[in-house]
Amino acid sequence: MTNTVHITGRLGRDPHAFPNGGCVLNVADERDVKDGDGWKKITEWHQVFINPPWIAKYAIEKAKKGANVSIRGELQYRQHREHENVKEARIVVESDGKFEIIWPPRSE
Repeated sequence: MTNTVHITGRLGRDPHAFPNGGCVLNVADERDVKDGDGWKKITEWHQVFINPPWIAKYAIEKAKKGANVSIRGELQYRQHREHENVKEARIVVESDGKFEIIWPPRSE
């Protein structure tokens, strides 16, 4: 894998399964940025597509909203559906990628 991205964050919702055996995840990560005299948290959302059915099956069965996950995949861009001059970034996990649950969601 030449174009590699590694992200660690929390699932914003349960994985969504596709008929082809893959799934999509919404992953949020946070960072602190200086805001005047103080700091504020910025949340970034990432769309992650898992294509290999064996990795997607594990994600669908075991990962739930709020789980902290680690993902290694490829960064890809595609045209936005509604805006011609806008490209969307997404992370795609293929058979040489990785999906790991670091710890399950907190109990509510």
